Order: sequence, then C-alpha cells, then structure tokens
Amino acid sequence: MCPPSPSSSRDSVLTRRRFVALAGAGVAASIAGCFSTSVQFSMDEVTDREIVDHASRAFDFGTDEYDIVVGAVEHGAHTVDGRTPPWEPSRAVVFEGTYYDVTITERTVAVDTEHLVSVEALGEETVEDEHDYEDLPAVDQRVFDEVLPEIPPEWFEDTITRLYRDQEREQSFLFDRETVVVYDGVRFSVAVGQLVLVRLEYIGDTAIEDERDYGELPTGDRAVLEGVFPAGDPEEFEDQTHGLYTERERSRSVLLGRETVVVHDGARFSVTAERGPEVERNEYRYTLDPVADSREAFLDWTRETYLFTLDGLTDDEREVVDDAIDGGYSENVEDAFESLARRFHEQRALEADENGGEWLVSYEGVDYHADMRHPARVLE
Repeated sequence: MCPPSPSSSRDSVLTRRRFVALAGAGVAASIAGCFSTSVQFSMDEVTDREIVDHASRAFDFGTDEYDIVVGAVEHGAHTVDGRTPPWEPSRAVVFEGTYYDVTITERTVAVDTEHLVSVEALGEETVEDEHDYEDLPAVDQRVFDEVLPEIPPEWFEDTITRLYRDQEREQSFLFDRETVVVYDGVRFSVAVGQLVLVRLEYIGDTAIEDERDYGELPTGDRAVLEGVFPAGDPEEFEDQTHGLYTERERSRSVLLGRETVVVHDGARFSVTAERGPEVERNEYRYTLDPVADSREAFLDWTRETYLFTLDGLTDDEREVVDDAIDGGYSENVEDAFESLARRFHEQRALEADENGGEWLVSYEGVDYHADMRHPARVLE
C-alpha cells in the first residue's frame, strides 16, 4: 500500500480503508465440480516410544491451547466462546508429567452479527480526539493487538472479522465507532462496525424517480461503494462487496435495508445493502480427564483406546495395505481403498476429518501409524 499524500484528508484515508476484498473477510465462494480423485495412504511401523509420541501433545506457554489446558486442570473445566472452537482436541495432552484425555462440548449461547475491525496507520501527527493505547479498556487492547503486527509498518492497514460477547460490548470504548488510537507514537484509525453486504447491478442510463447521485450519498455509503463501480463499459455489470458500518453511519445511511438506484458517471446502478448474516456464537467447554501419570501407563491406555487390529481383509484390500507399508499407496480411488477408508473411520483416530486422518493400527502382529488422505466423497 502506498502512503497517502500530505494533502490527503483523514476522511479520505478512512474511505480507502473501508473497501476490502470479499476474500479478505473470509467470504468464500463454492466451486462446483472441482475435486481430486487420488488418495494417499501410508503405514509406518512404530515403536512403543513412537506410539506415545504420536498419541500425545504438549503445548508451549502462551498458546491458546496451553491456556485452555491450564484452566481446565486448575478449575476442572475451561470455557471459551466464539464462532468456532479455538482448539479441536483429538490426541491426549501431557501437562506436568500427567496425561489427560480431552473432551470438548459446545452449546449455542447467542446469535450475533459479525463485526469488522479495521486498523490503519495515519502517521505521527497529532489529531483531534485521539486516545492513547494504554488508556483503552483491556478488551480494546486485545482486539487492537489481534490486528496489529508485532512491528507496525509506517502505512499499515488491515481488517479482521470478530464476534463481540455482550460483556465485551459493554466494556469496549472502540465498539461500533471510529477512533484514533496512539500506539508507540503512531496514530491509527480504528473502526469497529457491523459487516454489511452490498450488491450492485447496472440497470441503464435512463433517469429513474428517487435515484441518488453518488457524490451526494452519506460518507459511510460512499466509502463502501468506492472502487466497486466499473472503470469501463458498465453494460451487464454486476458485482458485490462488503463494508464496515458504525452505529452513526447506520443511522445516516440511505442504502441499508432497501434497494436504491445510484447514479455514477451517468450510469445507473441498483444497489442493495443488507446487514451481514447472523452467526451462532457458541460456548466451548473443555474438560481434562487424567488417564496416566507415566509414559508406561499412557502406553497401556493408548493401546486400549486407539490401537485396533486390521484383519479379515480381501485380497484387493491386502494389496492396498501392503503398498501402504511398502513406500505408500497413491492411486485413484478404488473399491478396495474405499472399504478400508470406511473401516478406518469407524475407529477412534488420533485425528480425522472427512478428508482423512491418522490412526494407530496393528496388522499381522506389527504396530503401525497410518496416515490416510482422500476426497470426502469416499465416505459417502
């Protein structure tokens, strides 16, 4: 990003930071018909020591997982909330010499609208109504830290999506407004507002009743639409974007919640602006059940919990397994592999999802660590 010229106003800086590509906020487009037909399957012989290492994890101090483990050990359980779990446990956890089996339960506690948090460097010149980072409530400092890199570049700009808990909204000074924050001598524009989806479609050049000229729109509406209009021939133009609306901008907007005709360079566009989709905010409760206080005891528990015996194979299945042991099986999906994949997925995995996973398996008296990757349709 190029730095603004000295003549640029703060409003123009704030306007530029509002336009964010759809992919930047995690709004993904589904692509139909694109999938792989190949699979990867390997089985590596393991020792007792390697079994313990494969089946357990230890986390570094300061990580989210470490904080969850400490909280659950000290208080019997640790609860966090959000749109997705910060950690999806599969393997056991080792903490201070004790091995724990981790359980996570979830429940929906609220339905929220996602908010955008946008931070952009303005420079070192003092501006009116600025606020020092150290004077912000703890919740705002945490949010600010989520966006800002460790060493902020001179013209830093970034935007993230975030769900705010009710308590955070009450405590926040930055929530649903625009603020200038001073951090390490640099001024940053910080805006927190609702995610709004905006769709534009060219409808012609003929004047329409109640149309609005782009230049006369409120600042918030102009900011969201900036850079979206076509640079060339608008014929058959249709596009969508999203923007950040603070409470003040929502109250002034002429686009939100309705269809509006906007005139830009003589061309007329139908504009629809809607609040972003509501998302469930879930509560995730982690509990840790101690299962062993030594590597030897944990090995016994792991064998009972994870290790399963692979037998009763057909000739075709046996050929796939032998290939997996002898350098790895990598072919297109076949019936023998599909039946093996379903059988593996019926067992408790070290970790697994619809595209594969890792298991501990005993085959012909030998223990193996199995790693299987495949298209999701294999399990259908």
